[in-house]
Amino acid sequence: MQSLRNAKETRPPLRPRARLDYFKVLAAASKRDKKALAQFFSLAEFMDGAAAEGYFPDASAVFHLVGDKTFSNFVRGLPVADQVGVRGTVMGGLSEEEFVNGADVNYLQRYFPETTKILFRGEIVD
Repeated sequence: MQSLRNAKETRPPLRPRARLDYFKVLAAASKRDKKALAQFFSLAEFMDGAAAEGYFPDASAVFHLVGDKTFSNFVRGLPVADQVGVRGTVMGGLSEEEFVNGADVNYLQRYFPETTKILFRGEIVD
């Protein structure tokens, strides 16, 4: 895994109108800053191509650094649509790993039980 400092140097720029310091948001999110977590995970919709190649592994790293308790509290406070988006981002980050036959969900249930209860509770509805 790249260090966060190296991540700054290798990340493709976001759309010019975004005017966001990706590295600062990434660093703050990894330190459990809830505003930065919300900002970081909201970026997923803008990531495609080369940007996605760096973003989803970073999202997985942030998810692991923050830990189950903090991340589940963060997700619990999100609107349902955003919870679905975060679930997709987390799964996108895990897809970079070698998980097969649902092993990614089993991994999440084992190491992130509180977050899994929220993100995989069946049908996510209001």
